[in-house]
Amino acid sequence: MVPFSLAGEIDERPYKKTRIIERDVVILGGGASGSHAAVRLREDLKKSVVVVEKKSRLGGHVSTYTEPSTGAPLDYGVQSYIHYKGALDFFLRFNLTNTTYPGSKATSNKYVDFSNGVPVPSYTPPASDDVKTALTIYLRECEKYEDILIPGYWNFPAPSKIPADLLIPFGEFATKYNMTSAMPQMFQIAGNALGDPIQLPTLYIMAAFGAPMARSLLTSLRTFVPITHNNTELYGKIGTLLGDDVVYNSVVQDAERTKSGVKLIVKSIDGKVTLIKAKKLLITFAQTTGNLEPYDLDRQEEKVFSKWQYSQSMTSIVTHPSLPVAGAITNIRTEASPSNYLVVPPLPTIGRFTYMGAENPPLFRAIIGGNETMTPDGAKQVAQSALDKLIKAGDIPTPAPGSEKLKWIAFADHGAMHLHTSVEEVKGGFITDLYALQGHRSTWYSGAAFCSQYSSLVWAFTDTLLPKLVKDLK
Repeated sequence: MVPFSLAGEIDERPYKKTRIIERDVVILGGGASGSHAAVRLREDLKKSVVVVEKKSRLGGHVSTYTEPSTGAPLDYGVQSYIHYKGALDFFLRFNLTNTTYPGSKATSNKYVDFSNGVPVPSYTPPASDDVKTALTIYLRECEKYEDILIPGYWNFPAPSKIPADLLIPFGEFATKYNMTSAMPQMFQIAGNALGDPIQLPTLYIMAAFGAPMARSLLTSLRTFVPITHNNTELYGKIGTLLGDDVVYNSVVQDAERTKSGVKLIVKSIDGKVTLIKAKKLLITFAQTTGNLEPYDLDRQEEKVFSKWQYSQSMTSIVTHPSLPVAGAITNIRTEASPSNYLVVPPLPTIGRFTYMGAENPPLFRAIIGGNETMTPDGAKQVAQSALDKLIKAGDIPTPAPGSEKLKWIAFADHGAMHLHTSVEEVKGGFITDLYALQGHRSTWYSGAAFCSQYSSLVWAFTDTLLPKLVKDLK
């Protein structure tokens, strides 16, 4: 039982000195934003930190599987990084040589409606010149609003001054500016974690997939990866650097947050309980009310965080004898034929089965998107159901008896993705209210709820946040 005083404050008396950690800043979550913040705060800004990470490693949405027979790393989470501000320099400070992201290993692609397993041969992907034209139009429009959306919403206008185009559904926006030919590529990169991108307010699409990504696709400055093609390598080096300033396999059970500092009761997977005392708290995981349950939200915080809507994303590596070696099968609705690029599969869904490499057995990446209630078991059922329909329709070979089920080689639950609200909430001042929480009760926030989901942009946002946090320490 966690000790509390009659006033509801955490009682320090039961904790021996060896079970108390004191720091300038405690960081919750060791993903892209948390790991980056820890390095910058400790190494560059000379503040003491401790990171609390629920997994046994840093890296968040980075997930890498090592193929046993060859030792080759296969990234099935984060794929690559955008050349944006200090992203490349962050790799270089850890002596990591980088190279251009090579793209998919699949050399063929088939379009199939996963809802019934039937091919959609009449579907025609947009021509490359049409995609380039559409992306050029999109970039032009994104650049109009880049300073209020990227890398965060610090400069977002008051409700009465929000540009009208940012509030309309993205499908309407794409049609208005004749840029629908860019949609398949955008959705393929962003993944099904966007939920229903056609109905999302345009501002959230531009924040998630904005000007930096459009520039990357339109220029020779493509996204990059470590030359080892192992995205986990960066976080391994960060973990080594931070050493004992990371508490792994641990979660916060209770918290006391006031304007004078924070106290956290942290429990590890082996049952060890530690008291962490810090001047400031930086929360970098997805700030849903469920995730924030131990933190005793006040009315101001509850009012904001309870309004989030989001989808979930789970990524995996699978194998099955019927899936095409060196190929991909992409999920597309029959209604998208022949060129309706605004039709996307509804959630829950799997975007595609994509060959990743290896021969014995061949391995495939599968990303499953779902609503707020989707579980890992539910996600696996979605993928298995899609495969069953492909087999039943005769689109892929019927496996031998006993080989009907997907074999799950690796699986990662990325949880809540692309947090957003309704247009009505945005018009009502939601983003202003969200950012007003920065520093409230000694608590600061980074991560995808406050900026873009992509690592390079999360790092850039964190760089804008840290000077404010450090100033608040004084």
